[in-house]
Amino acid sequence: DLVLLAALAPALLCGWLVEKRNRDYRTDLVLWSDTVAKCPDNPHARYNLGLALSREGRHAAAAAQWLAALRDEPRHPPAHENLASALVTLGRIGAALPHYEEALRLFPNFPLARANYGLVLLYLGRVDEAELQLRVAVKQAPTNPGALTNYGLVLDRLGRSAEAAANYEAALRLDPNFADARHNLGVALARAQRFDEALAHFEAVVRIRPRSLDAHLNLAR
Repeated sequence: DLVLLAALAPALLCGWLVEKRNRDYRTDLVLWSDTVAKCPDNPHARYNLGLALSREGRHAAAAAQWLAALRDEPRHPPAHENLASALVTLGRIGAALPHYEEALRLFPNFPLARANYGLVLLYLGRVDEAELQLRVAVKQAPTNPGALTNYGLVLDRLGRSAEAAANYEAALRLDPNFADARHNLGVALARAQRFDEALAHFEAVVRIRPRSLDAHLNLAR
């Protein structure tokens, strides 16, 4: 069978932010590590150290910093969302859910948290709940290709293939190089036996993301 892909929604600017600097991520890691060493009770420093560690792919270490930040500042939606996403990456989905829920309780207009929460619910088979969360995420961020693509994913799961395809198309109007939306639209077209159109989308995905195993497999099929 053809494989659908979930989009990783782009991060939103919300809450504490790293100050703009003309430094690379590695320098941020050094800066915030030094700050935390000198001021271990500073949740702002721990939050930003978590961001720097996450950029390095050190998700367990990042999660530990966000957890420490939340002990001192529990009412911080981005820290809850980042911690939840790191826990999902680490395979600790059950531990992630309460942090998504708390992020949304504190800040209901947080489409990134809502979209990621919806994807986790979909993964757990809680499809109707996922549909609700992703539908609201699209309302909150109607020009976010990732939210549109992920809403299409849950609509596909519900058998609402025409609506799913419309969401993928809307995402591509916003970003023609959005590979996940183009890939999923190709899947929808292939299932509708519109093979020439599907082929063109899979070929485009391979050009955009040449190391995508799923795109190569679906193109071959």
